[in-house]
Amino acid sequence: MLRFRSIFSGLLLCIWLAMMPLVQAETSATPGNNPPTAPSASGAAAVATPGNNPPTAPSASGTAAIVPPGNNPPTAPSASGAAAVAPPGNNPSTATPAPAVATTPLRFADLVAGKQYIQIPNPPPFTGTKPQVLEIFNFKCPHCYQLHPVFEAWADKNRERFDIQSLPIVFDPQPDRPVRAYFTGLLLGKGKEMKHLIFKSGFTDKMDIENPEVLTFLAEEAGLKADQFKAQLNSFGVIAKVSQAKSLAQTFGIRGTPSVVVNGRYVVQGPHGQGDWQRVMAIVETLTGH
Repeated sequence: MLRFRSIFSGLLLCIWLAMMPLVQAETSATPGNNPPTAPSASGAAAVATPGNNPPTAPSASGTAAIVPPGNNPPTAPSASGAAAVAPPGNNPSTATPAPAVATTPLRFADLVAGKQYIQIPNPPPFTGTKPQVLEIFNFKCPHCYQLHPVFEAWADKNRERFDIQSLPIVFDPQPDRPVRAYFTGLLLGKGKEMKHLIFKSGFTDKMDIENPEVLTFLAEEAGLKADQFKAQLNSFGVIAKVSQAKSLAQTFGIRGTPSVVVNGRYVVQGPHGQGDWQRVMAIVETLTGH
């Protein structure tokens, strides 16, 4: 009996020694001794990097947030001082500036009659001491309203060099009250202000610029006294200016507005500048020397 127990104990010792390598393999740690990685909210396990790193937290939706391209603010530098990489598209720090307006002067030799201007047949003799530029327009013409700020900016820079005039006209059956209001303002020293206010009131404020009360209100806005404005509105001097503008337009063969007449010889209109009012004025300035 004692011999049987010795044999049984020896057998158990042999079995235990044979299983030792398997126990050691199962209890060895994974590389880096990282704890198990928690699954993301979507159910996919986050991948841990080797070297005792904690698991990376997923976003609330379980996927990484995507920054849409375009109009992104400048990216702040990282804590280490290195700038983080900004996503592509129209970032303020790298935005392409708007192209500058071309300032290359035109040459008269490059302009073609019928394409960049109209040659007035049999023009009246020009006797001015300075080149003359006449803006012929209609207060109800939307293209005239588009040209207005461009022409005025150009005129402000060139009044010393050129004889610059603005001549409003009307087409039948339009009443001539806005035209008379402008010339009244001109005779009283407020022509530029009246021109701007009449245009703005008609197109921006949607006011009736043929209404005498509206025109009186605009005159007061321009700095004129209502009584003085009304007294001049139907005066001989104003009526003469209206008739002169109409006569000049007929002499130059003007059938549409806006039209810019240069030295009584050339007419430049919107299509000649391909709808670019800056180019229209560049053509006008080139023609002033001829």
